Amino acid sequence: MDYIKGHAWSVKNRAPSYVTALFREDQDDSKAALNSKPLTLQPLNGSGQRQRPTPWFPIYLRKWFVCFFLLSTFGLAILVEIAIVVSERRKGWRTFGIESFGGVNFLKSAIPVLLTTPIAFIFDKMDQALAAMHAYVILSNGGAPAERSLLLNYTGGSLANGHFLVFFSSVLVLTTGMLSPLASGILTSRGSPVIVPNVAVQSTKSLGLISDIGTLETFLAAAGYASAAASARNLTDPPFILGSWAVAQFNVPQPTGPGTNGTIIVPTTGIQTMANCGAAASQSATLSNGQWSLQATWESCTITMTSPAQGNQDLFGVEPVPSCTQNQQQNPSFQPVLFWFLSGQTQGLSMTFCQPSSVAYNVLAEADLATGLLTAVTIVDNNVAQNNFTGPPFNGQVLNGVYFGQTNDRFVNARSIAVQTALPDAIYRATRSFPGGLGGMIAENNGAGLTDLTNKTY
Repeated sequence: MDYIKGHAWSVKNRAPSYVTALFREDQDDSKAALNSKPLTLQPLNGSGQRQRPTPWFPIYLRKWFVCFFLLSTFGLAILVEIAIVVSERRKGWRTFGIESFGGVNFLKSAIPVLLTTPIAFIFDKMDQALAAMHAYVILSNGGAPAERSLLLNYTGGSLANGHFLVFFSSVLVLTTGMLSPLASGILTSRGSPVIVPNVAVQSTKSLGLISDIGTLETFLAAAGYASAAASARNLTDPPFILGSWAVAQFNVPQPTGPGTNGTIIVPTTGIQTMANCGAAASQSATLSNGQWSLQATWESCTITMTSPAQGNQDLFGVEPVPSCTQNQQQNPSFQPVLFWFLSGQTQGLSMTFCQPSSVAYNVLAEADLATGLLTAVTIVDNNVAQNNFTGPPFNGQVLNGVYFGQTNDRFVNARSIAVQTALPDAIYRATRSFPGGLGGMIAENNGAGLTDLTNKTY
């Protein structure tokens, strides 16, 4: 009858005939239910009232859980602030040995996400529990139809129907859901110098002339490298070579752990070699009877040479320069050399003289631990112990690396010719990437770009 009374109260505004029919139907159903099964009575407690079942309350809304969650969140925030202060004082933390965990980029994104995901998860569970119970809270106040309580769509109707607590809870869930993607950028990685204890480094070679220099194998290898660099354009310097520097070879220690990104500084000896290339002070090219006659002057040097014409084909080569009034050399291996280029299309001419020089120094060589390649060379002084390069037989004189004179060994002679061909050919092929090719490079700025390219390649 309690249910019937409540049902009759909820429809009290309807027509009397409908209410009467409803009472009659409910009375008939009640009598049938009593006749079909025995009546069971709930036991009474000491006060004469029925025992009510244990109330259900979501764990995420219980006081002890909410207090524990809030304290944990504030504790995490305090730890983050402490970590920021310590990080600023220590200049960050070393990323030593973390490659096995996925690397720096993975960890600096994963750790903040792991810390913020439980927070977003708990807030989501609180929102679900709050939405599940709030409808019954509205019903307990009375006068709430089903479409505004049990059947209310909280997706967009919570604020319009006055369920402000559920609305602000949903907003809080959306806000905490953005913590993970935003927190993934809280950590950054940057390079920072760290000085480690001294490490013993063993020098394996000293600078000087190799015993088999007369075979010209090293010169041919160098010319081949220059030719490959002109084609690939992304070749790095060979080990223990950096630009114009060559340093005595030493054993680069292996990194002491995965993920180490560092350099080593080693005191050693080095030789700096300069190509000293410059454009001719005056030059001319005359075509007569199928022959090009070329003339050029540079400082105290003059040269006159001929080359057969090849129609519109570009011509190039390298020649020794014996006729210099200053610092005359009878040995062609120590004479200045001339790189010449003649465009068959424009008949433009470029002649570049080069007279290399070298100086030995005590240096500090800086090498990358991961690759073993040199990254910097710093001069200490020039008080270098005498060797077969700084002393006899060369006494500091520098080979031009192109002309070596005739020998009785045909293989050595063939290597000499190969070097004389490969080196100017490397310069010529490098001009193909320039607009207009060789002719365009000669025409621009009086061939200054070609002179720089010759100096770099040589």
